[in-house]
Amino acid sequence: MTEPYTKEEMRQMFLDHCKSIAFYWSHLEDKTPRERCDGVVFSMLNVFDGCSGGFPCAINLVMDPHPEDKDSTSLNGEYWVEPGQVINDDVMLHELFFAIPKNSLTHTAELEGTNG
Repeated sequence: MTEPYTKEEMRQMFLDHCKSIAFYWSHLEDKTPRERCDGVVFSMLNVFDGCSGGFPCAINLVMDPHPEDKDSTSLNGEYWVEPGQVINDDVMLHELFFAIPKNSLTHTAELEGTNG
């Protein structure tokens, strides 16, 4: 009878898969540095979405803020992160990656020449 993977086995599989993604994209000499970086991110989003060959399942991204964050940010009138919120349970992140609107914080930071 077979058994499920252990947490340690899954962790090692994930890290091995991350290394293979980095290795693959680092050897594409016909791509610009930005294209290679975008490729790594896109590939990792595929892993989270469960669409990456070589990794057996999807991975939920669960928000885990510091316990004091809600109190300090709400006192300042700011938004806070709700613990346990899963940000990818109803979407495919890799499909959204290249659809980031031009008015997003990421795009604005790029136009200003910052790292965002």
